[in-house]
Amino acid sequence: MGTNVQKKMVGWVFVAAAVAACSDKAPVESPNSPSLKDTVAAAVGGAPSPVVPKIDTSTPDFALKSWWAYLDEQQEYEYRTCQKLSSEVTEFRNSLGLLLAGDPLKARQSLFGGCQKTKIDRQIKKVHMETETRSVIEVVMRDAIGPKPDEVVPNYAKKGVEHGFQYRYVLAKTPEGWRIEDVLQWSETAVVLKRDPWDRVYRDEPKRYFFNLSLQ
Repeated sequence: MGTNVQKKMVGWVFVAAAVAACSDKAPVESPNSPSLKDTVAAAVGGAPSPVVPKIDTSTPDFALKSWWAYLDEQQEYEYRTCQKLSSEVTEFRNSLGLLLAGDPLKARQSLFGGCQKTKIDRQIKKVHMETETRSVIEVVMRDAIGPKPDEVVPNYAKKGVEHGFQYRYVLAKTPEGWRIEDVLQWSETAVVLKRDPWDRVYRDEPKRYFFNLSLQ
């Protein structure tokens, strides 16, 4: 995008903001109307901002469902953003054919436009109230969309794809409500290695440097 175009777009953004802020006759914004931020984002080609879902942490299961709603909104936003960016690099993506062929071309093309629509089927199997301030919820999750016709499910993942993946959510009660403090996933690999089969999904570990040269 050229410098002149960028200046014009920035100018229009400031004009839109000034008009909205200074006009005495501007209508009051309803809860469902697009915000100024979203209007400006749409004008300059951005995706609509994610919307914070209703959050209820009065019980462990309500808190967990609120977290899932938050995740779904985040994934929807990432999908919209990915689609928007993918549509803007068509010419750049098509130029790969001028430089690559065969498997290198296929591999590199797959890196563009790989926008994955996510839909997860989550089922609460049991809620354990271990104490008044600690709860463990057992969940089974499945990919509600499933693999594409040209995608092969590896052997190690077939059981999870067919029967679902097992999770445990550990929640603690605080004065402000219930909070998720740990997430565990069942690992068949850990069973084979005779380790604790419940792997922690979130780990507070130091950042690691990793330089990958495999796709050069």
